[in-house]
Amino acid sequence: MLVNSDWKEVSDEPLRASLSLAYTLKGKNFDLKIDDFRLRNSDSYLQSGVLFCGNFPYELDGNTVVEKLRCINQLLELWQEDFAIYQNIVDKRF
Repeated sequence: MLVNSDWKEVSDEPLRASLSLAYTLKGKNFDLKIDDFRLRNSDSYLQSGVLFCGNFPYELDGNTVVEKLRCINQLLELWQEDFAIYQNIVDKRF
């Protein structure tokens, strides 16, 4: 937890928050970044929100182009499982 202090008063505009989290799940890494954002609509009303961005970084194995393409194809087959993990964390934990 951050304590209220002078660090909050340095900016000319309201501070924006960003948080980066690194998980290890089922033997693989999952990086999650959480940012606040503000949208201004046509009547200058500010709408605040939270943006979640996650990824599963994978090593690209192989020494040849064919081996690397095979690895990419295998990794692409994991997208649904990875997306379900991402959705579960964002929807149920935040």
